[in-house]
Amino acid sequence: KKNNIKPPTMDDPWTFDEMIKIARKLHGSEGADFKGMGFPGPDHFGRVFSEIWAPKIGDKLVYKKNNGDLYVKLSEESISFIKKIKSLIDEGLIGKEMLIRGGSKFAMQDFVNGKSAMIVGYGCWVRSRLLKESEGINAIEWAVAAPIKVNNTNIYGYIQTLSVPSEGKNKEAAFKFLKWYWGYDNVLKIAKSAFIMPGRNSAIMDASLKTPDYSWDLVQKAVQRNVLPEYVKLGGWGQFSEGFANRLFAEYWVGEITIQDFIKKYEYEGTRLLQDFNE
Repeated sequence: KKNNIKPPTMDDPWTFDEMIKIARKLHGSEGADFKGMGFPGPDHFGRVFSEIWAPKIGDKLVYKKNNGDLYVKLSEESISFIKKIKSLIDEGLIGKEMLIRGGSKFAMQDFVNGKSAMIVGYGCWVRSRLLKESEGINAIEWAVAAPIKVNNTNIYGYIQTLSVPSEGKNKEAAFKFLKWYWGYDNVLKIAKSAFIMPGRNSAIMDASLKTPDYSWDLVQKAVQRNVLPEYVKLGGWGQFSEGFANRLFAEYWVGEITIQDFIKKYEYEGTRLLQDFNE
């Protein structure tokens, strides 16, 4: 309000470049240590990239050869995006403390303590963490921003599953419990308590989620943009995105490797793991 900035909406979302422009405008506006934005640190960036940014870029990431072998390839737009994040770190728009292990904690602390304007790259679930960490702080005013647009405003919808083990001794009773657990009322209760969207279409559209309280109404609209990239279903993808890719992003962010090294290692290791897990 102070800077006369209109927040993004579902009908008029910010592009990534617009978000950067606004972050630059706000950087330092409330004091020398005030940041324009916080960003998830290297603990999660491999996953954040493949599950949040790649769907917005429209990068398929995983392809199949004629013989059926899977391989990983970054699009030119993804490479440009990754280089842009590095330039924002070098510029100081994304704080260096975000690069150390536990950097995501610093992003949240800065925001809660009035030291940053926004946190970029998280889903609606982060509201529960925000509320917990801001408990007792009366002055904080916040809202959920509409999904940022790169080439589109797609968001990744996490898979919510419970299973009955094949060796279970009480499969019928277990299945009966799952039918009760995944019932409309329970799904809604569980989702609300965790500040996530429920996994049933009927529950997603429940009237109780149309409220502006905690920005539920915006989240309800945003979830209509859910996509489920094919690669997240593949064996080995989690090990790659949450393990090797995290470390690789961290190395690139701090300048230990070049973008050429990053691309080569990302594509090689991703391909190797996918082929090992999906023979």
